[in-house]
Amino acid sequence: MERIVRRNLANLLLLLGLSACADGDRRSPMCGLAMLTGPLVALEGFARGDALITPPADLPPIMAGRFVAGPLVEVLMSRDADGLLLAAVEGPQPEAARPGFGVLLVDRSRRPLGVLIHDGLPVSGATRLGTVAVGDSLLPLLGVLVTPEAIETAECRMFTDE
Repeated sequence: MERIVRRNLANLLLLLGLSACADGDRRSPMCGLAMLTGPLVALEGFARGDALITPPADLPPIMAGRFVAGPLVEVLMSRDADGLLLAAVEGPQPEAARPGFGVLLVDRSRRPLGVLIHDGLPVSGATRLGTVAVGDSLLPLLGVLVTPEAIETAECRMFTDE
């Protein structure tokens, strides 16, 4: 049964990915696949030991964010009195999205890249860096180190619509 669920989920993700960049300037089905595989590669970083246990020292007040296989959004960043991150997604979420957690992506030089909003349950055992507000929900915000070339292509950037 679990195998069938995984296969159906994989097929659904493939269809979402193929359609994710079907309009606008990002028409390539390969871009849609990149918008799915990039977030999955980023999540694999938790298993590789690349999870952040502390947030980067310098964060811009506004960062790019993206719903996985979905639209680009702005994320307002701040910190609470204890230094935990407070992120707030500006703009509507996709109708079919069921956000469950956010992931702050940081490159190997500790430069923040953006925030991915994932559906589902947060990565088990990952350190919570703060919260991300999506609509009326406050979700855990995790963080992971990534190599940008592993999560995006030159033609299809994770955190721009160019």
